[in-house]
Amino acid sequence: MGECDYCGRTTKGGYKVCFKCWEENSHDCPECGKRTSDEYDLCYTCNNQDMHPCEKCKKPTKSDYKMCWKCHQEQFEEQKAFSDRAHLVAAKTFYPLIYPNCNIKFEEIMPDEHRKILDEHCGVDRIAAITEPKIIKGHVYPIRVSIQERFSDIKFKIHRAITVTEWKTNSNTPAELYTGHFQIFVHGFYDDAQKIIHDLVAVSWPTLFQQLVAKTINFKYQHNDYSHRSYLVISHDELRRIGAIIYEAPGAWK
Repeated sequence: MGECDYCGRTTKGGYKVCFKCWEENSHDCPECGKRTSDEYDLCYTCNNQDMHPCEKCKKPTKSDYKMCWKCHQEQFEEQKAFSDRAHLVAAKTFYPLIYPNCNIKFEEIMPDEHRKILDEHCGVDRIAAITEPKIIKGHVYPIRVSIQERFSDIKFKIHRAITVTEWKTNSNTPAELYTGHFQIFVHGFYDDAQKIIHDLVAVSWPTLFQQLVAKTINFKYQHNDYSHRSYLVISHDELRRIGAIIYEAPGAWK
């Protein structure tokens, strides 16, 4: 018998952590899938491969990663919270401009596994239920619009461009360019301190995708070493040229 290092419960077989605390303080090794402590990025076997210190916490991590698993998760949660705060501003100011005189309700996507499928495999961040009784006389029923939202930090405003993720290089799998099933791509530059979004645009994804396939659009191809993503950079001017912008709101909105 032993005692759990986390909660003090009695453990069998001399284990230092009980089953419950092990589940709460462990994760799947991103290399082999074995369960390992949150104190480490990889399991014991994978950890003995070529490693380098995480740029944030300095713990050993695999050589082709910039950050360890835990710091990467923390960064992901920070980015999600940033996007959620920007969405609240856009929902109040921008979406009513796209759909004037309409009742707009953003649906809660439940359960979590459905939300994960829509996000990771379809590129859908939001689903807006839009009710406009004047479209067709008779029954009033909401029209649902699937949306990909991409809010950049205000420091990138000078670029005035959207990014479309093309490939996940760490897993060698396609990203939203190939898997996207959304209708509208909403982009803006968010000032988190002031709670203001600048230069909002709503882009028709079918129009943009058609122009990409037809090779009639100019873009830059780049790679992000931190997120392990390659992506296309398309300027707002180029989006206007091909007629992909369905609505834009220059200036600041809060």
